[in-house]
Amino acid sequence: MKNRFKAASLAVMVITFLAFLLTAGSKPVHALQPPSPGEIEKYKADGTYAERLDRALKLGNHKMKTDVLEEANRNIKRLYMKAQGQAYDQRALYDTPPSWKSSFPSAGNPRLLVFLVDFPDCPHTKDQTVQEVESKMFGIGDPSLYPYESLSEYYYRSSYGKLNITGEVLGWYTAKNKRSYYEEFGDGEGEGMDVLVKEIFRHYEAEGYDFSKYDNNNDGVIDGFYIKWTGKDSGWSGFWWAVQSNFEDNRFSVSGKKLDYFCFSWYSNEEQEGLAGYAPLTDIHEMGHLLGLPDYYDYDEDIGPNGGIGGLDIMDSCYGDHNCFSKFVLGWLEPDIIPSGAKNINLQPTGTSPGAVLIMPDAKSSPFGYEFFMAQYRKRSTRAVTSWRRTSLTRLTG
Repeated sequence: MKNRFKAASLAVMVITFLAFLLTAGSKPVHALQPPSPGEIEKYKADGTYAERLDRALKLGNHKMKTDVLEEANRNIKRLYMKAQGQAYDQRALYDTPPSWKSSFPSAGNPRLLVFLVDFPDCPHTKDQTVQEVESKMFGIGDPSLYPYESLSEYYYRSSYGKLNITGEVLGWYTAKNKRSYYEEFGDGEGEGMDVLVKEIFRHYEAEGYDFSKYDNNNDGVIDGFYIKWTGKDSGWSGFWWAVQSNFEDNRFSVSGKKLDYFCFSWYSNEEQEGLAGYAPLTDIHEMGHLLGLPDYYDYDEDIGPNGGIGGLDIMDSCYGDHNCFSKFVLGWLEPDIIPSGAKNINLQPTGTSPGAVLIMPDAKSSPFGYEFFMAQYRKRSTRAVTSWRRTSLTRLTG
């Protein structure tokens, strides 16, 4: 992201308003790492943009995962009824058991599995190590990259201590075939990603590895995993791009567990991330998708507000913290509610305090429907850090 890390000319206080009409969508299959500045223009110039855009839109990455969306709907209704002084039965709000959840757990100490894979025609280098990924995924990482020093540290801080991601990194595994072999399968049933996933799992299962411990809620499905590969990317929305996908073959299982969502990302990408080694920023973005969040950035400037939500979100420009709405649907904060009229509320910066305001001027209890606004207080971090482009910048963490 060599052009993405620039000092933001932002006021000390930023209040973000998000307006959502919560309607359930179909199950999202993929979610894409955002392109770097100028990349879309390059694809328009070389004639590949239409094909890339068509693939991205078919993937459904703009929709929140159904289980997270349904939980958000229930909690919005609960807050509204509470503010109105109405009695409500929490159990009656659930169409499915509250323990049911297809997304990666957003609280507790869930385990995450990471695979490192290289290829006969693209071996890893001696500087690309399991230890580096372990540190920047699950350890303290590199403090000079703050607030992206490690995936675990980032999410522990963003969730106000509610989510502590732990896990293990397995590798290096050398694939049986060259990189082109998997790409040639294309998309759809039995796509190349799934072929590679099966090969990797079968290899470690044959060695006796127990994968059952990565089914955190014991529903028979491994909650999420990463496949991190060597080699160059093929550009935004190409096969070799950072993406969250879902495994299609329901007949396949390991350690008695099925597979579903996983992240497919590069080991390193200096052009995109500005660092020659492993940088956890892309994986932090993809982790948001595993948790159930959608992309907030624009793919097509002719649809919707151009500019996403202003770039100030890890799911938009791959920069900064999660916004208050995302934190609400993941259960990290509960906002004060203003169903109508006026109310004085003292907001603290969401970088360090779990507070926000839910404004619902047109809400009604029966039938329950509404458009709402959520506001937060965002404050520029005062911590100066060394950027991944080796210049001194101030990061936004609020």
